[in-house]
Amino acid sequence: MAYSVAQRTREMGIRIALGAGTGQVVTLVLRGRPAARADRLLIGALAGFGAGRLIASLLYNVKATDPIVFLVVSWFFLSVALLACWLPARKATQVDPIEALRTE
Repeated sequence: MAYSVAQRTREMGIRIALGAGTGQVVTLVLRGRPAARADRLLIGALAGFGAGRLIASLLYNVKATDPIVFLVVSWFFLSVALLACWLPARKATQVDPIEALRTE
């Protein structure tokens, strides 16, 4: 994600120079990213459900399909994905338009 934002530094600089606000730049960077992560989270939860059924004998005091465990793990990974998207988006709002235009 950070690499993607770094590649678009010039675009962010031009948008900021033309009057784009902080919220608009963050929205531009985040557009579509959390939804893509949610799809992968669903696939991972389904795979975890299947794997949990296979290794149920190794789990101690937890059912293989415990919904609390799935919710906590899903919340954790979704939070990490959102943070990984938000940090570069926040950095993109601090781009100096003059420096962004000089980079290439």
